[in-house]
Amino acid sequence: MTIVRGLRALSQCATKSCSRTLFLGALFLGMVGVESGVQAFNTPNIPPNFVAEDGEDLQLAIRLETEFWTAVQTHNLGQLSSILAPEFQALGGENFMAFGAISRTQEIVELMSSHLAGFLLSNVVATRKHNVLVITYFLIVSGNSTGIVSGPTLSTWKKTKEGWQMVSHAFEPAIG
Repeated sequence: MTIVRGLRALSQCATKSCSRTLFLGALFLGMVGVESGVQAFNTPNIPPNFVAEDGEDLQLAIRLETEFWTAVQTHNLGQLSSILAPEFQALGGENFMAFGAISRTQEIVELMSSHLAGFLLSNVVATRKHNVLVITYFLIVSGNSTGIVSGPTLSTWKKTKEGWQMVSHAFEPAIG
């Protein structure tokens, strides 16, 4: 429970100003949970109409995004290639600095060259209609060259005969 509170505080620090002490404390608690590479949780203040009653869509969303970021972190080209659909398109750019539309090939090259030490998904919201799953969440990533970067994230997935594939992804890092 302490880790979750720390991660919530870290998420809040990333979106508004806070004292250095609070930020460092939240960062410490957050990194304890990120040591293994991933921590995901749902905050209870999300309106109930955004999350399935049984939570299956939310759990699916967390699993899919965790698989995606784990493939990026471990430089698993095979897994990343199977996750990204042929028609995939992203919004972003080099070192998570947004500058426009990115093709599947460009995204794979960029993600394979990233140095992701850890990541955190928070405030995950999943909306599913048939074979389409739209996921929004707040992402915090730590990297060897970028330090800690955070911001809102949007992914769209579709269910195919091969399984779930990501068709679009947008990450808007907080610049400040």
